[in-house]
Amino acid sequence: MIRQIELELPDCLPILEYGLFSKGPDQKQRAPAVREDDTAPLPHLSALLSRTLLAFAIEFERESDLSLAISANVVRLLNEEGVRARELPRLSGVSKELIKVSVGFLNKHRYVAIAPDPTAKGSKLVRLTAKGPAGSGSLSPAARRHRRALAGAPRRRHHPQTPEVT
Repeated sequence: MIRQIELELPDCLPILEYGLFSKGPDQKQRAPAVREDDTAPLPHLSALLSRTLLAFAIEFERESDLSLAISANVVRLLNEEGVRARELPRLSGVSKELIKVSVGFLNKHRYVAIAPDPTAKGSKLVRLTAKGPAGSGSLSPAARRHRRALAGAPRRRHHPQTPEVT
């Protein structure tokens, strides 16, 4: 897959911008026209994974109002009834600080509403608004395309230099 990416991507994930959007290379900066053949050594696994994730994030974010990071880490956990804000770090596996930034962004853009939890003094509920499910409830077009592509992909593809795992 990495040889099919048209952009020249870095070997590491970039720092995310406001709204936790991925910053990719300049859209005019295309990958070299001459590709390495299948026997050329591959970059380190961490570079391959970073490039693949960044390529997916850039495609996802072109077609979504929300970043992949916010969608995958926070929005997927929310519903119209509400989730206690203090539970989000535990449920997501993401730091309290990142949850606070994400919920703040979602609240500012009216994807969520924050209200006191009537069942627990001092707790707040974060719930999706009517605008929220449109940004989260279904897979983005990019995610649907990748899911379809992976469903039809051969299960045992490997690079010639990588030993086959059985």
